[in-house]
Amino acid sequence: MSFAGANLGTNLLNIANIAGQGLTAFGQVKQSQAEASVNEFNSKVKQQEAFLIREKAKIDLVVAREAARRDLGTAEAQFAGRGVRALIGSPKDVLLQIAEANELDILIGQFNSDVDELNALNESKLQLLIAKDTRTAGFISGASTLLGALPDFAKFKFTKGAFTKKKKTTKQVTKGPGSPGTIGPIGGSVGSGPIFA
Repeated sequence: MSFAGANLGTNLLNIANIAGQGLTAFGQVKQSQAEASVNEFNSKVKQQEAFLIREKAKIDLVVAREAARRDLGTAEAQFAGRGVRALIGSPKDVLLQIAEANELDILIGQFNSDVDELNALNESKLQLLIAKDTRTAGFISGASTLLGALPDFAKFKFTKGAFTKKKKTTKQVTKGPGSPGTIGPIGGSVGSGPIFA
């Protein structure tokens, strides 16, 4: 294999490696965008859930107040059926206890609904933060992958519109009468390392 053929093969391998790393970086960014889109969708679902919890709490309040009113009416009717006046003495205390217990149940229901709504809204905000972080991580990962391609890219130099591999230049000298030999790179001594033109 000639030097030009070996150089071409090395260049093609380097180009393939750079292209592969570019595709990997692109894939990392696209994957992070897809994951972020899922998080953004989850955030919207949680916002809708919070809205539904709030609306259901309004309905539950109306239903609970109506049920409390019916409980008091039923208790009064039972007292009246037995010939007991419900507005004085022990019957009044019983009705007040029923009303207080019903009001406490209503307040607990409202509190639980508020907590559920707040949890849904917080989860919505968390999903948005995760989406933002996921996008950022994807871009950082993609950039890191591209930076990993720099060593392969550095093996080339741009000359007259084409990529060519950097060549080590050596100088022929004669050691004695008529015997050719090779010394190190131009401008250096043997063992001093390559100097690129």
